[in-house]
Amino acid sequence: MCCFIIFPSVTYAQRGEDSLAHNGVISHVVRTPSEIGAGVCSYALRVGDRHCKRALEVLKSARLPYTKAVLFDSTYHEASL
Repeated sequence: MCCFIIFPSVTYAQRGEDSLAHNGVISHVVRTPSEIGAGVCSYALRVGDRHCKRALEVLKSARLPYTKAVLFDSTYHEASL
């Protein structure tokens, strides 16, 4: 299971990846899966589900805007963290 954190641009996704790395959270910038329906040019951070809540806390404290967080475990579910 993993978490996709959707960003409005690749730049914010890259900044988010750096911020998470500095806080010990491993993430990877990926194109947003089309099943999520976040737009053609959307980018996301893929984070392990155990680290999703911590990742969102770090991004909020860094004031990095993200659109939504989606959990994937064979189907996609918007995260309510």
